Amino acid sequence: MTFFEFTCVAQWNLSFPIPHNFAMNLIEMYRRILFYLLPFLVFSAVSCSRSSVPARRCRTLPIQHTTKDLLNVSPDHRLNVFLTPDILMVNGAPVGRLENGRFTDYQGGQLYAPLMEAIIEEFGRHKLDPYMEIMVYVDKRIPPSLAKLVVQTAERASLASVFVLPYDFSPSSCSYVKPKPSDRHRRVMKIPGTVLVRLDKDAIYVDGKAVVRFKYGLVPPQDMDGMIIVPLFKKLVEAKKRLSQDAVPVFHVSVDSDPKVVKMILFTAGKAGFGVMRTFRVLP
Repeated sequence: MTFFEFTCVAQWNLSFPIPHNFAMNLIEMYRRILFYLLPFLVFSAVSCSRSSVPARRCRTLPIQHTTKDLLNVSPDHRLNVFLTPDILMVNGAPVGRLENGRFTDYQGGQLYAPLMEAIIEEFGRHKLDPYMEIMVYVDKRIPPSLAKLVVQTAERASLASVFVLPYDFSPSSCSYVKPKPSDRHRRVMKIPGTVLVRLDKDAIYVDGKAVVRFKYGLVPPQDMDGMIIVPLFKKLVEAKKRLSQDAVPVFHVSVDSDPKVVKMILFTAGKAGFGVMRTFRVLP
């Protein structure tokens, strides 16, 4: 081969173009790798960031924490009784201690004397602004017999209506919901095992149903027979027939009621066969 021929062949080889398909395929391959790899990289980064944050640790809240929250939202007209697995409290003050589901100083009987004394003492301190209800919070781990003893003691005091509410005094900090104040007074409409008479400013109710509505604050003359309120008398006679002989009716008197009407209701109940009524003053 002459020098001229070699030069021509070399020039042709150097000037031979690189195929375009190869370059495009290479670019497409890298694009697809990035497309599928990017979500994995993002997921890995998020997982690492989450694992670096310490997990929230749940703990059991102390009894003092839950009782304090309940007292903070309790209205002024309510006396609170807390029956926890370790201690019995009245408005946060310890009254009795528990061991193995029993009071350590319980002497037997249907009443728990220290609780009765504490309730009477608390009501004595609030003569000018009396309590209207007693709320008994019972821990879910309390034996039923012990809860019954506490409730019976509160009811035997006969100073206010008694309500019972199951409660968890040792909740987890992760599931605990702080109680909120109630802006409405809970009105009792009916009590099982007895009959409930309620006197409000404008009407007389029996088990939540109005039997007499006042006109100008007075019982209508057509509903009266001397001192007897006739519609109320009929309802109480019906209740006397269906209730047990030892049943005692409950009488809720609103604080803004007329004292004269209170006397007429008590007289009517006596004529209907109820010589005794458990009377409580309640909010309107």
